[in-house]
Amino acid sequence: MIKISALPSTLWKTDIVKNVDDCNYELYLTEFVNASEQFKQITGNKEVRYCYPQSKGEWDCTVNGIPFLDFKLLCSQKMQQDIGDTDLRLIANEHGTYDIERPVIKNRSYYGYWVHLLLEGLTEDNLQAIFNRTTKCSDSQANKDIISILKIAATDKDCLFLYTEFFKADEETPFEDIKAGAITFINRWIPALLKFRDSNVHNRKTYVAFAVPKYKNMVICNWNGKEIEEFDVVPFDKSENFMKYCHITMLNEFTRELFWK
Repeated sequence: MIKISALPSTLWKTDIVKNVDDCNYELYLTEFVNASEQFKQITGNKEVRYCYPQSKGEWDCTVNGIPFLDFKLLCSQKMQQDIGDTDLRLIANEHGTYDIERPVIKNRSYYGYWVHLLLEGLTEDNLQAIFNRTTKCSDSQANKDIISILKIAATDKDCLFLYTEFFKADEETPFEDIKAGAITFINRWIPALLKFRDSNVHNRKTYVAFAVPKYKNMVICNWNGKEIEEFDVVPFDKSENFMKYCHITMLNEFTRELFWK
């Protein structure tokens, strides 16, 4: 059976580790894109460069100075806040190690909604109707979360969306089965969202990435207009920054057991 869990915030939440300037998921996504054989074919084997610092509106990475991709989290703003507030934080010290800082909120209750629970069963028309009446719709947290996700989806750039949940299964389950199960699961709810995106931004490319920690792989999918399909698989160790964040994740007993078990 394929299972999903929240990706530890040290692997995606910007500045979750204090005193570390490059604690940023956009950095490691840039490294995964550079390591991807499929993206190399698109770029002509040219380097994809992360843009830092960024002024408002700039794309996250370029090729030869030309905008190439923007990175976004496939997660509502409220859920991002809840996970950040309830996860242990780490502080890099002068000795090269990390001190643990207790979370802002001690219990692990989340008031935001997971994206798949929000979107499963909704159609493109449903999402467009919610988006069009953002100031008039119900003030429920669910609607607020849907609107925040729709605003992310409507980014008028070529985008790679990082799914902030990861996939695992029983000990003997092969990687190919986990990967296929994950893509099937995502395709139960994401087509309406990405069709909404296609209707609101035109001629933009869309990719979705998710992690399979048991096999230490990042799976990148592309959107073909009907569903997501496998685009490439890149090992974790192709990204120096991701491996660093994985090491930091191992320092937290809860996320160590959850992520690497």
